[in-house]
Amino acid sequence: MKRDPDKTAAANLTDKRSYIRPDGRAVLFGDDMTQLRRRVYERSVWRNDYTCECLGECGKHEGRCWRLINWFTMELSHKIPRSKGRDDRETNVIASCAQCHRAYEDWSPRWTKKEKL
Repeated sequence: MKRDPDKTAAANLTDKRSYIRPDGRAVLFGDDMTQLRRRVYERSVWRNDYTCECLGECGKHEGRCWRLINWFTMELSHKIPRSKGRDDRETNVIASCAQCHRAYEDWSPRWTKKEKL
């Protein structure tokens, strides 16, 4: 967990746990993550509707998903997974519906248990 104090100070982060790494990757918590979520949510608007930004990367469909999402159903999906080098910059996340987010890497959240067959 390396921090770049100069980049972190320049980013004006509000949560004391958030920081910027020396390579520019952001690690966000609390209010900073909420602000990122708000920016990504506003970016997902299309013709006055908020839609999933998945472009078929999940493998469930071709092209854009078009499922409607709202603030409560939207999930932040990382293009480069958090497990492979956490990066919470806006360029690395998309507004995703739950179906696309789950299918993207065939995962389940930490707080759920996968059934073993």
